[in-house]
Amino acid sequence: ELRRRLTQGATLVFVSAGYPGKRFIFERAAALGVKSVILDHPDSWSRGLVSEGLVARFLPVDMSRGSDEVYRQSESLIRQLGSDGVTGRVDGITTFVELSVPLAARLCEAFGLPGYRPEAVDAARDKHRTRAALRAAGLPTPRNALVRNEAELED
Repeated sequence: ELRRRLTQGATLVFVSAGYPGKRFIFERAAALGVKSVILDHPDSWSRGLVSEGLVARFLPVDMSRGSDEVYRQSESLIRQLGSDGVTGRVDGITTFVELSVPLAARLCEAFGLPGYRPEAVDAARDKHRTRAALRAAGLPTPRNALVRNEAELED
């Protein structure tokens, strides 16, 4: 009951809907009274969830574009939420699609919402940066080197 009261009417943006097997997430969110908004490629299977009443809005973004363009388009669409008579201002942004974590982190930061720091996400997704962060924190890390080209293999 507490969960339902806390989420009732909240507007939550999901960055990418994943595959159709993730439908249960949107069903559960709807049952909790969440106004779900899906930000995904225009051809996503999840687009039809709006007409089924499971999600409040579908925001089409061509995810095949460059990351800066995808970010700008996503931010612009999210800023329009709350003025559509369907959703409120965004209360949270999340994803369960690993490839969408960097975008979700940047959007959370832009909207002042809790989430992973973009710098932490970038470091976690780059082995060299992860190892450098571990070493800087005094934690054990295997000996390693960043090789940018074939000539550096000789060194």
